[in-house]
Amino acid sequence: MKLTAYWELTKPRLTFMALVTAMTAFYLAWPKAAIDWILLMRTMMGTALVGGGANAFNQYLERTEDSKMARTQHRPLVSGALNPLHALAFSGSLSVAGVLYLFLKVGGLAAIMGFLVLVSYLLIYTPLKKKTTLNTYAGAVSGALPVFLGWSAALNSLNWSAVSFFAILFMWQLPHFFAISWVYREDYRRGGFCMLAAVDPSGKKVCAHLCMTAVLLFLTSFTPTLTGLAGSLYFSAAVISGLFFLAFALYTGTHKMQYAKELGAASIIYLCTLNIFLIFDKI
Repeated sequence: MKLTAYWELTKPRLTFMALVTAMTAFYLAWPKAAIDWILLMRTMMGTALVGGGANAFNQYLERTEDSKMARTQHRPLVSGALNPLHALAFSGSLSVAGVLYLFLKVGGLAAIMGFLVLVSYLLIYTPLKKKTTLNTYAGAVSGALPVFLGWSAALNSLNWSAVSFFAILFMWQLPHFFAISWVYREDYRRGGFCMLAAVDPSGKKVCAHLCMTAVLLFLTSFTPTLTGLAGSLYFSAAVISGLFFLAFALYTGTHKMQYAKELGAASIIYLCTLNIFLIFDKI
C-alpha cells in the first residue's frame, strides 16, 4: 500500500527516537510544575514532521546505495513501491511544513533548531558518509539536535543544562554506532559508504574509537549534576549503569568486536536508564 510505503520512508524508529529525545528535553527544561500539554503536543508535531522529512529526504538521496545493501533492499524507493519524484515532493513537504509549524506554533528558536536538524543531516552528514570516516561524529551532532529543539520549545532559550543533555546524546551515539556499524560492515562496504568499520578490516581502529568514546560517554554522563540539571539520584544511577556499560564496551573493544551486536542493544538500555533517572530526579 502507498500509505505504508510513505510511512516507511520516514524511518519511523529514528523519528520516534527524535520524538522521545525532544519530549524528554522539553520536560527537563520546563520551569513550572504543570506542563503545558498543548505546547508539548505542538512541539512533538513539529519534531515529527522535521524528523520524518529529513529521513525521507535521506532515503531519496541514498536510494542507489540502499539498493546495494541487504538490510535496505526492501525500502520503498529500492523496491519500487514509490516513485522517486513523489518521494522527493513528500519529503520536501514534510520538512518545510515542520519548520513552518514550529515557527508559527512553538517559537522561532525551536524552528531554527528544526532547520539545523535538516541541514546537519542532509547537507553535512549524508554527503560525508561517502567521503570520510569522520561522518559518524557529524551524524552524532544531527542525532542530538532534537535535545535543543525540545529545550528551546519549553524555554525559548538554551543554557548549560541543555548543553549537558545534548553532550550525553552526542557521545552516546558514537560507541552505539561503532558497534552497530561493525555488525553491518559488509553492507556498508557494498554500499560504498566510508564508515570506519567498512575500511578497517582488522577492526583495530574501530575498537580504539569504541573504547575512547565509551570512556568519554561515561565522563559526560556526570555533566547534568555539574550543571544543576540533576541531583544525587541521577548521579548514583549514572555511576552504576555507566560502569556496567563501560566495562562491557571495553571488553568488546578488546576482543575484536565479537559482542558488537549485544553492545548495541546494551547501549540502548543504558541510554534509557540515564533518561529515566533524569526524569525521576526532577519529580
